[in-house]
Amino acid sequence: MCSPPPATDDHPECPARAGNLPSVPESTPPPSARTSPRPTLAEVTAALDALWPPELAESWDAVGLVCGDPAAEVTRVLFAVDPVREVVDEALRIGADLLVTHHPLYLRGTTTVAPVGPAGFKGQVVHDLIRGGVALLVAHTNADRADPGVSDALAAAVDLRVTGPLVPDPADPTGRRGLGRLCEPLAPLTLAAFAEQAARGLPATAAGLRIAGDPAAPVRTVAVCGGSGDGLFAQVRAAGADVFLTADLRHHPASEARQAAGQTGGSAGGSARAPALVDAAHWATEWPWCEQAAGQLDEISDRHGWALRTYVSRTVTDPWTAHAPSSHPDAPGAPSSASSASATSSASAPPSAATKSSAPTEPAGPAASSRSSASASTSASSSATATVTATTSASSHTGSSHPGASDTTSSRTPSSSSGAPR
Repeated sequence: MCSPPPATDDHPECPARAGNLPSVPESTPPPSARTSPRPTLAEVTAALDALWPPELAESWDAVGLVCGDPAAEVTRVLFAVDPVREVVDEALRIGADLLVTHHPLYLRGTTTVAPVGPAGFKGQVVHDLIRGGVALLVAHTNADRADPGVSDALAAAVDLRVTGPLVPDPADPTGRRGLGRLCEPLAPLTLAAFAEQAARGLPATAAGLRIAGDPAAPVRTVAVCGGSGDGLFAQVRAAGADVFLTADLRHHPASEARQAAGQTGGSAGGSARAPALVDAAHWATEWPWCEQAAGQLDEISDRHGWALRTYVSRTVTDPWTAHAPSSHPDAPGAPSSASSASATSSASAPPSAATKSSAPTEPAGPAASSRSSASASTSASSSATATVTATTSASSHTGSSHPGASDTTSSRTPSSSSGAPR
């Protein structure tokens, strides 16, 4: 998530930060001082904190170690977006010692972890993790701001070249850290072509992509923000981005963003072109980070000679399960058949990690072996703005590394091991 949502009852993700993060015990010896090649949780936590420094997190966030014995050994680490019931079951099933998630379990803090009441499922997660010997570590807005961070992974997934942060971190002398990323496409393309490219690169979800803008408009600069990004519209306009790819776009901020810079002449007197919008599922924009994060830990493990395996959860934790598009031909604003154009494409999987070992698997769910398709529809109105809708559909596709494919967990290995388990 790039920016905090409003503190409303229907969007409760803007709490006060829940206390200080646990520090690595000073008594923990470095890897070179121990004969065992297995790192401790304290050592792995220190390594991950170096990748995503907790001090980079927003003041309202809750990051760091949630539960786990710092002295316990870690041999298997599972990366996922959400610390939900299905992911915890997955961690227990593969014998993970550490679960690293992007989203916090208790973002607003809590006074109890009892597995009862409206939030009892969170307490049950804590109980099951501790009972199973699985630690939980959260890297949220600190991973958003890091270099590389969540938005770097999103840019790579949709074939964009990062040129810098959208909102630079003033404390970073290199100018590489910050929220969101400004990017360029690898080759000239239109908004419709970029929509198809994004639909291919992101994991399949029920909602697919929602796109606002002229399908034929050229795309030269793209702003991306993994997670909720409608708090960054001012920065997107200031950067002069042609397209903004993010998630959780709400009606009023999106409408105002399209209108604010979209006037040419008239009473508004503006001249800047409004950025086109590409709105994806929140989970889909952040899942690529799991692959990136696992690869970073693999490199650290190689450097220290740790006997450590990383796994990436392919369990789809997007809450939406189906999509029923509006199709009434007489509905107000519906595109007419004469002005409607569509373009479809099969989804190709993002680069998958090399297989280190065969993780225990379970039968695939309804989202198994899915592809994405994008369709562009031009509204029969006097304005030059059209709406493109990219949706996902099920089809046969073997070997996909997208979540929802045949294996629910993918395991990784450094390339130097040639696929042999350690």
